[in-house]
Amino acid sequence: MTAPVRPSIGRSLRVARLAATDLHGALADLAELGDVVDVGWGPQRFVYAFGAEANETILSSHADHFSWHDFLQTLIPVDGETALVVSDGDDHARRRRVVQPAFHRRRIDGYVATMSEEVTRTVGEWTEGETVELHTAMRACIRRIVMRTLFGDDFAAQATQFGDHLEPALVYINRPPWRRVDRRWFPPYRTAMAARDAADRLVYAEIARRRGAPADQERNDVLSWLLEAQEGEAALSDVEVRDQVVSLVAAGYDTTAAAAAWMAHALLSRPEVLADLRAEIERVLPDGAPVDAVALQQMHWLDGVVSESLRLWPPGAVSGRRVERDVEVCGRTVPAGRMIMYSPWITQRDPRWWPDPLEFEPGRWVEGHPAHRRIAPSSWVVFGGGARRCLGFAMAITELKVIAIHLARDVDLRVVGAVPAPTGLATTVPAGGVHAMVGRR
Repeated sequence: MTAPVRPSIGRSLRVARLAATDLHGALADLAELGDVVDVGWGPQRFVYAFGAEANETILSSHADHFSWHDFLQTLIPVDGETALVVSDGDDHARRRRVVQPAFHRRRIDGYVATMSEEVTRTVGEWTEGETVELHTAMRACIRRIVMRTLFGDDFAAQATQFGDHLEPALVYINRPPWRRVDRRWFPPYRTAMAARDAADRLVYAEIARRRGAPADQERNDVLSWLLEAQEGEAALSDVEVRDQVVSLVAAGYDTTAAAAAWMAHALLSRPEVLADLRAEIERVLPDGAPVDAVALQQMHWLDGVVSESLRLWPPGAVSGRRVERDVEVCGRTVPAGRMIMYSPWITQRDPRWWPDPLEFEPGRWVEGHPAHRRIAPSSWVVFGGGARRCLGFAMAITELKVIAIHLARDVDLRVVGAVPAPTGLATTVPAGGVHAMVGRR
């Protein structure tokens, strides 16, 4: 039996210190030691597994050797005990069957008009000559999109209020473990829970209103689907509906807004990439034609822009599982009980799978382009994989495509400053934001 690489005490302490301020740098430091590295002590002992082979083992081929709940239990104070994202085993399979139809491709295609309307509204509020911070702007925009598609237009008027309530709770669960004490006597936790409770009151009031509405009143949003959904003979309880909705809101705008900010910086910093995108937009959507799902399917350079941005700047730099029984990962045996971490950030910048890995090259995703290469299995794991692949991946990608179209077509933005440093534990965001000066096209 070959054990994972175990760094010296000095190097382990150095990585621990680095992780407190620079998670992404700490991951790169560990990856220099090998594909499977064992660090830490006692309850803070983790195995880090890097590379496509490790991803394949954890996410697909040996997924039954791992559990999910323990790794994501830090989300429970906000997302709730029954949320799909924190569920495991049979509970996860059951809840996924119930929630999955809400993210059917046809439903998402039906949301494109709403997405386009909200991005147009955001861009239209900018004035020529001003400097906007795109991460903040996209966060507000995507929150409105998520609220409208989850709750419908009736509840969308409360999107700002709901988001303001929920934001302190989201900030809290993004804290590193050493800055969290999940007890009411801890002031930041108490503030976060008060914020969650305020958001919950809005959600439960809307659930009650919907349950009391006439049965023949048609609605096309996720909340209605969840209220109508049944598993066997039993409908979802109000608590289960609440947990799915809040977790979908939290995941839906926090991570997608980060991805949108990185994409905007990458696109606006490369005039040749932007010019190619504008040419494709004009060919598929001439004279400012409305954005629709059919057009999105025809835009292959746009696909490359979004996929390449997610490759270089995945919102989740690291994720994990608990090992339930001994498993071999890249020729190293990881014992049961250990927490194992995998990193999209490291794998998706690894030259073994990505030629010129730090170059932003959308052409590598476009068949027929000189830079096109076959994508190795499990080398791009932005949304996880296997049975636990993120349920909202198609919606997130669609939102990013719509955002890219409007940023390229409606305004002439000039990015200010170099590529921001990545920061954040649960979500990788651009430190200091992405600033751009507004011009009109």
